[in-house]
Amino acid sequence: PRNAPATGAVSITVNGAGMANDMYSPAARIGSSACEGTTWVADTELVCKTARAVGATLRIAMTAGTRVGTGTQAVSYDTVSLSSTSPGNRQGIGATNITFSGVNLANYDITQKARVSDTACEASEWGSESSVRCKIARGAGRNYQVIATVAVRVGEMTEAASYDLASVSNVERGNHPTTGKTSTKVHGSGFATVSFSAGSRLGSSACEASTWASDSTVQCHAAQGMQHT
Repeated sequence: PRNAPATGAVSITVNGAGMANDMYSPAARIGSSACEGTTWVADTELVCKTARAVGATLRIAMTAGTRVGTGTQAVSYDTVSLSSTSPGNRQGIGATNITFSGVNLANYDITQKARVSDTACEASEWGSESSVRCKIARGAGRNYQVIATVAVRVGEMTEAASYDLASVSNVERGNHPTTGKTSTKVHGSGFATVSFSAGSRLGSSACEASTWASDSTVQCHAAQGMQHT
């Protein structure tokens, strides 16, 4: 076959001419990976047992004695495919792990990178041929695409990750003069980090300014208004 699984251990037949005979110890490689085993069949045919690897349209090279033959864009390895994330929801403060599961994530010898939408994971760690762990960065929002890159192969999954929604639990100063110009602290959770734009409103009136204090506190500078609870 011209396509092989990233796990390797699959036999690929290489056809050509001038492959001599088995006394010349023929050897073959795909891209930069040597075949785990090379078997001479005939002057026109060798069989290569593939190693674990990733890549697309790789060159194949065959050596018999001192003679070398090559074929370009000859073999590809199966592409990365993502099927799930766990957990699918995380706190906006980041620094927690999320697992991307799928197939053809190769092995620890290959560089894996992962990201949530446009934000790269703070660290990506290979788990197995079917999982990669991502230490997520700070963020906010819902239904983000996740992407895993293994060498030159890319797998993605849409609407796969979200950050916790903001939730208000109490307001420190519940009564304000109608003239506004006062401040109140709004407490809750999921207010993300200072790097995101925090906004708040009292009733239908937007605060004149909102200042992020922590993941659980935002300060609202009240505008003029008249309204109960």
